[in-house]
Amino acid sequence: MAPTATWWCPCATSRCWGASRAPRRGSPRASARGRRGRRAAQPPAHGRKQGQGQSQSQGQSQSLSRSRESDVGTGLVYITTPPRPPAGEDGLDRAFELVGADVFARYQRSCGCEVRLAVASSRPETPQELAALGVDPDIVTRTGDAQHERSVKAVFLKLLRQEAVEKRAGEGYVLRVGRYRQALLEHVQAHSEFIHPAARRDEVLALLREADAAEPCLTVPSGSGGLAAPNAPDCELAPWFGALTSYLSGAGYLDDPLAFDHWWPPAVQIVASDSLLVHAVAWPAMLMALDLPLPRRLVLRGAVSGGPGWSAAGLSPDALRLAVLTGADYLVGGEWSPSSPTWEGLVGVLMAMAGSVGWVDQGVGPAPQPLGAAERRLVRRASALAEEVGRLIEEFDFRAALSRVAEVVALLGAAAPGETPGPEVVAQVVRLLALSLQPFAPGLAAMAGGGG
Repeated sequence: MAPTATWWCPCATSRCWGASRAPRRGSPRASARGRRGRRAAQPPAHGRKQGQGQSQSQGQSQSLSRSRESDVGTGLVYITTPPRPPAGEDGLDRAFELVGADVFARYQRSCGCEVRLAVASSRPETPQELAALGVDPDIVTRTGDAQHERSVKAVFLKLLRQEAVEKRAGEGYVLRVGRYRQALLEHVQAHSEFIHPAARRDEVLALLREADAAEPCLTVPSGSGGLAAPNAPDCELAPWFGALTSYLSGAGYLDDPLAFDHWWPPAVQIVASDSLLVHAVAWPAMLMALDLPLPRRLVLRGAVSGGPGWSAAGLSPDALRLAVLTGADYLVGGEWSPSSPTWEGLVGVLMAMAGSVGWVDQGVGPAPQPLGAAERRLVRRASALAEEVGRLIEEFDFRAALSRVAEVVALLGAAAPGETPGPEVVAQVVRLLALSLQPFAPGLAAMAGGGG
């Protein structure tokens, strides 16, 4: 089963909004962000200098304004994924999440950005498990590591000092979301890109407008096997609180201030659809209290489950990545279903074409001939592919992006009699296809001539 909201907010009370609202599916936004220009990455500066004696509103204003400096187009792209729940998760759903994050990271690198992909886990994921998915994170944060636990305790103590947390009878320590509700409401209203897909944004706005909305518990009674809360021997820190803090740990919080100053805030945070309220309300409130910039985008992915015909057995990393991302819409999820036409056949066509024109690069063969009408259409379609695929990747519409690639592969392998493209045209189209496939299937792209 996919992770549920109760994992994020284990209070199990009627006041617990983390588990009380059913997720609502949305569709990707139609607006195109386009490919981004490259900006040379600046060397890390020393830690942020924060003014002394700032008022609460001044601190919130500065945090919000700094959040606007982090964009996918600035050259620095910090991407996070949430920790893996301790038990009961569908391996397909986890693969769905991680492969999508890795595709986005590879695409941003291909655009010249400096990227840090942080994968968080609450159970040890082996390098072999990640390699089987072709996922190559820059850092893996484990919620049981001593470094991460130090960060969790430090954040809790700072929230106490900032009076962002208070102890309430019968509830333990509660995050005072209400103090930051108005500032967050204004931020969500002013930044349409903050929550993606946009259909989920209205859900957050509705909650923020509720003056008496419940506030989440940061602690649970002791004896649950969790991390002991500092200065509170009768409490343990809630799993969702440690999970959120993993995003800070992944950027170097406490242990590497230079790295943290370099990478924070995240450009993209990929989160499960059913943890929207924790990530879109509690998490920004925590960051405001800590006087840290907010993430640029929260991307709500759908949950996927294995349907008839799903099996990862015997699949190479590239084949597995293609199967995972074409079986369901990334922002919607649902039951996995095989794509049509299947990628096994399309990959065969692409590799056969790539092999048939290997001699073109050595200058062997007949002189180039004027292009026919069918060849011109094929080249135009392939030339427009990279920009179209890039736009769809930035919208996290991976299924549609791969569908566009599949259309061109099918065109390449299904020429009508008398319209078979010449070898120079085939070579050009194969290279363009390989470039578009590189974020999705890097090994296949390298073999076809598009780099790894």
